[in-house]
Amino acid sequence: MQQEIQRQLVAGSVFVDIARGKDDAPKVLGEHAEAADSLSREIRAYSAHLFADGQSREQSDLVASLIEEVDFTTSLNEQLHQIARRVTREEFSPASQVFWTEALERLETRLADITTAVAPATDVPAEKRTETTIEDLRWRIIDTASLPAGEKGALVALLGSVERAETLIARIEQERASVDRGIAVMEQAPAEA
Repeated sequence: MQQEIQRQLVAGSVFVDIARGKDDAPKVLGEHAEAADSLSREIRAYSAHLFADGQSREQSDLVASLIEEVDFTTSLNEQLHQIARRVTREEFSPASQVFWTEALERLETRLADITTAVAPATDVPAEKRTETTIEDLRWRIIDTASLPAGEKGALVALLGSVERAETLIARIEQERASVDRGIAVMEQAPAEA
């Protein structure tokens, strides 16, 4: 189940690749969205069957936590899809591209926190990193006089989606920390004689 959730998260991170125009990203956003949605539905359907008679309370708690993580991950993927749609359908000036590129780089870093087994490599310890907040980025957009009003509006809306995605990433991290993920979900039934 945890491996399938990781597959779901990786599928979601591809939306950021699409938004950034990476060469190896799918070219048709809608097709990738359909595939990611199909994967989410399959995982949800499977996860509902993990509750079983005779499970310990800890095992049931883990199953419930995994189901919640699937739900948060599905919501995250919907936000990432929305971000990719916004970036790919808008015409942005070079000045605007600087802002959405920064927002997407920030989002990629946060996604790496939950899609990789180890923290992203950096020369600066986590506690020493100075990260621009969404609010700082929003004010920089608002204060940039050379940005057309329509682009400012599109960028602020994009930042709202990035902020919601980051909130979901934080919630996934919290859910993972709430239950011991090392316990066995199902014990082997004894073989019948």
